Amino acid sequence: MSLRGDGRLGIGTNTPFNTLDVEGGAVIGATYSGTNAAPSNGLLVEGSVGIGTSTPGTNKLQLDLSSADTQTTSIAAANDYSGASAKNGFSTTLSSTGTGQKVGIYSLVNGTPASAATNYGFSNIMSPFGTGTVYGINSGISNIGTGIRYGFYNNVEGSATNTSSITGVDNIINAYGTSTMIGTRNYLGTVGTTGATGS
Repeated sequence: MSLRGDGRLGIGTNTPFNTLDVEGGAVIGATYSGTNAAPSNGLLVEGSVGIGTSTPGTNKLQLDLSSADTQTTSIAAANDYSGASAKNGFSTTLSSTGTGQKVGIYSLVNGTPASAATNYGFSNIMSPFGTGTVYGINSGISNIGTGIRYGFYNNVEGSATNTSSITGVDNIINAYGTSTMIGTRNYLGTVGTTGATGS
């Protein structure tokens, strides 16, 4: 460990470049430390993490961008994996524990009356070079359970004074190439007796 006169602390290095430099892995938490091994040059955190906020609350990770920040993206993911396995830009898994509502991805976008900017709850842009099948959105729901199932659920509300166009789903396909292109495909199985609605 190295503590320099300018206040820089190095753990595993004698030449810290920042206020705190750690060479190797680190573990934070009362029950994590001393019992769990950190990933190589990585970090394990038992509690909550706040980035840009001092009040992460009950969230495991809370990211806040203030109006003074120059960053415009809360989370940016780049996956340069070149192997043969499947690649995920973002993957979320919810366990079956609990009886409350479960949402894989929740998006809340707030605008102001004076704003003329276009707002997207979800925006997906793909450059499907190659010959493989391409899905803008792929939704699969198993037959376990008896509740109502929505492959995709969309609720768009307008006001009495709204003069703008309102679109529930807007799909644009540029038909370059020779592959089959499908804007929306919906398959409803015949298992069960409950009424099914495609859209």
